[in-house]
Parts: sequence; C-alpha cells; structure tokens
Amino acid sequence: MRPLTEAWLRAHLVVSGDEKVFQSIKDDSYRTNFAQVPKQIDEFFGLEFFGKNLSPEVVSALHSFTHSGGMQIARRFNGLTFSPSFSDEEKWRLAYISMLALSMTTVLVTKALGFDEEWATANKIFSDHAKMPS
Repeated sequence: MRPLTEAWLRAHLVVSGDEKVFQSIKDDSYRTNFAQVPKQIDEFFGLEFFGKNLSPEVVSALHSFTHSGGMQIARRFNGLTFSPSFSDEEKWRLAYISMLALSMTTVLVTKALGFDEEWATANKIFSDHAKMPS
C-alpha cells in the first residue's frame, strides 16, 4: 500500500505545479512529509480527503509495513503458524483503496492534460464506484 500511496500523492503534487517538488520527484530525491503533504493537496485541489484519510494512524501503519516494523512482522503469523493473517475484509479494503487511488489519479491526469471527454468519463466512473461496498 505504501508505494501506491506514494505514487498517488506524487501525481497530485506534480499536477499542483510546484517546480521544486516536481524536480525532486523527477530526480528521485523527493521524500514525502506525511504531516504536510495531505493538507497541501487538499488545499490546492479544494478537497477534504487526503488530510482525513492519511491520519497519523494510517501513516504509522504505512511506515511500519514499509520498514519491517511490528505491524508487518505481526501479519506474517496466523497464531503460531507462519502465514499471512489478513481477513477477507482487509483484502477487499486493499483492493478498494487501490481502485480508488488509480481512479482518482486517472481523473487528475486526464483533467491536467486537457482530455475533457476522457476526464468526464473517468470522473463519472469514479463517482459511480467511489463508495466502499458494504
């Protein structure tokens, strides 16, 4: 999930037009400041999404899974058995969030590139399917 989240945030940062950030992403020296970036993206795009959904708890989990922290190690066991311990709901949530990130990025990029017809279609599809199924 962490690489997907990073790509999702970086797409928004590139479109928002900060040349210094764009250059650091381009030369692979960019490091995401999770305390500031979600708020910056929300402000630029007029959203109330990233700040709410990338809470300190979520960011902590992203760091833990990426850097072999306790959360990642604990998920490698199912009781005393060495096997993944993710529920079906967690697997579906990951699939949903992945779809959401890809869809939002498609809407963002088509709008930024001026592909209005494609943007409208992508935006309609995103709007129709953005709600987490119950």
